Amino acid sequence: MRFNVRIRCISYAAPNINSFELVSLEGAALPPFTAGAHIEVYLPGELTRRYSLHNSPGERHRYVISVLRLPAGRGGSAAMHKKLFAGASLSISEPRNNFELVEGAERYVLIAGGIGITPLLAMVSRLDETKSSYVLHYCCRARETAAFLCSLSEMEATGRARIHCDGGMPDQRLKFEELFEDITNATHVYCC
Repeated sequence: MRFNVRIRCISYAAPNINSFELVSLEGAALPPFTAGAHIEVYLPGELTRRYSLHNSPGERHRYVISVLRLPAGRGGSAAMHKKLFAGASLSISEPRNNFELVEGAERYVLIAGGIGITPLLAMVSRLDETKSSYVLHYCCRARETAAFLCSLSEMEATGRARIHCDGGMPDQRLKFEELFEDITNATHVYCC
């Protein structure tokens, strides 16, 4: 089902990444969603794009998505960055989830690269709510271009996140073989 929302605000998340806060036109609660969910955004020119919701699933008053502008893309990210503005109306789908967080694991390992952090942020919110044990590994080229660096740095200070910057050098990448050495059957791993 399609419905219209209003763009309450657009904020800077990182170079070439903007976050869009979407609210109901009438101020009503939005349809519920679970951690890992996405919405389809219907853009001018018959473009439809999927974006992960990355705010807390407990928030029914808003949806938050973030969009990486891809200069060589097919037009969706350019339309989001160039044609939309705070206050504009936008048509979206109800949330769907093909990447759902399964609750109840003993431990969680979350691995994100670049803009793939977005669905994992909603998972982090839910895991914090349920007081679950987790660690988030965020891979990027440089801290200066990392999305959501402020909140990730706070998580890093508490030991809940580890930021891996490789500078584009293969020998500096996250060592997955070391990461998985202590994974047990009671650990759930999510990667995006």
